[in-house]
Amino acid sequence: GEHIVRIWDTITMRPLTDLVGHAADVKCLAFSPDGKTLASGCEQGSIFLWDAEIMRPLCELKGHTSYVQSVTFSPDGKILVSGGHDNIIRIWCVETQKRLSSNFHQSSHVKS
Repeated sequence: GEHIVRIWDTITMRPLTDLVGHAADVKCLAFSPDGKTLASGCEQGSIFLWDAEIMRPLCELKGHTSYVQSVTFSPDGKILVSGGHDNIIRIWCVETQKRLSSNFHQSSHVKS
C-alpha cells in the first residue's frame, strides 16, 4: 500500500490531496465534531492528528503495539479514543497530545 490518506472532492470525484506520514496502511479515520481535525490510525500502531483545514500533520500519537482499528472523538472534540488489534483501548487529550489514562485491556481485538 501507499500508506496515505487520500482526500477526495465529492463533487468532481477527483483527489484533492494526499496526507503522507504513516509508515503502514491506514485502517481507520475520524473527523472531530467541528471538522477541523482528522485522526487516522494505521497498522504500525500509530495515530496521526491532521489539521483538516490545511491538510498538514499536527502530531503522531504512539502507544499501540499493533494495528489501530478504531478512532473516535468525544462530542466536544477534546478527547480521542483509540482501539486496536493489541486488545487495548487508549484515551488521549487532543490539546496536549498525551494519553489521559491507563490502558483498558480487552479480551479481544477492539473494533468499531
